Amino acid sequence: SVPPSAAPAPPVPPPPRAPVATPARPLTPSEVETRSFQRGAPGYLPSHVDLFLAKAARALAGRDGETLTRWDVLRQRFPLGPRGYATNEVDAFLVRLAAQFPDPDPAAQQEILRRLGGG
Repeated sequence: SVPPSAAPAPPVPPPPRAPVATPARPLTPSEVETRSFQRGAPGYLPSHVDLFLAKAARALAGRDGETLTRWDVLRQRFPLGPRGYATNEVDAFLVRLAAQFPDPDPAAQQEILRRLGGG
């Protein structure tokens, strides 16, 4: 009999594969406008979030001359209040939503950066 220390080592399993992110299916204007979130304390004030999502839905549908860029969505901020929408859910949804809008044109990007820089 062979002592355990002399036995061949069991094969090393391959390293786990990193999950491959599959692009999410595009959101429809209706899905954006009717999206609901869990409530938290504090959370984003629902009326402010709902108004912005209605605007984003109109922009996605090309209605009412409404336009948004990816930066408009990502820079959106909402006030906090009691029993507001869960901030992590809203933020994650905005990241997904932003991917459906174009980047601002180069001149607008420069203006945004100028304003952010305080100059």
